[in-house]
Amino acid sequence: MHGNPRLAPAFQRVRERLPGVPELRTRTFAPGEDRWYSYKLTALDEAVREVGLPGDFLQLGVYKGECARFLHARMPADRTLYLLDSFEGLPEDWMGPWKKGAFALGEGELPTFEPANVEVVPGWFSDTIAGVAARLDQPLALLHADADLYSSTFEALEGLDARIAPGTVILFDEYFMQAGNDFRDDEHRALLDWCTRCGRDFEYLWKSEWVQVAVRVTR
Repeated sequence: MHGNPRLAPAFQRVRERLPGVPELRTRTFAPGEDRWYSYKLTALDEAVREVGLPGDFLQLGVYKGECARFLHARMPADRTLYLLDSFEGLPEDWMGPWKKGAFALGEGELPTFEPANVEVVPGWFSDTIAGVAARLDQPLALLHADADLYSSTFEALEGLDARIAPGTVILFDEYFMQAGNDFRDDEHRALLDWCTRCGRDFEYLWKSEWVQVAVRVTR
């Protein structure tokens, strides 16, 4: 499927997790689209279809903004899309080749967005989450969690807890992740620990053919 037979075992190991959770069929949205983005975009497209609450949308981790633009094009026009990222890269080592500082952008590389209902919030989550949460006047409709790390994901979920309600859809971009022999479940553990800490619960909606997983908060 990937065109690289060495990836097949790792691909299958991740794909077999969460048995019984429905798996999306991967689609492409542009000619010559990178397969890795096809997984992401398929998941985003489906996540928007799951939205039932009237609140705003928020994305954790923006990088160059490809997924944010795709998400904005599909969300209702009367919602705001908040985009949170330090743009200074990962605050600590993650896995495989992604070390502290990975995904950092230099001056002049930061993504820009013209639509008035898109707000970029630069800075570390510890400095920005509380302010964004205080400005929201109703629960989030969709949270796209692409922060990779356990620490960043848990910090964001805990900080946004008052603005997450039954019905909020959370899409994790690397719920489980495999890089060579290195396996991590950072976003999975962050979700479970947030539920324990804040008395929350959820239901699985579906998973992608790779590492994206969507849940709906139920409590």
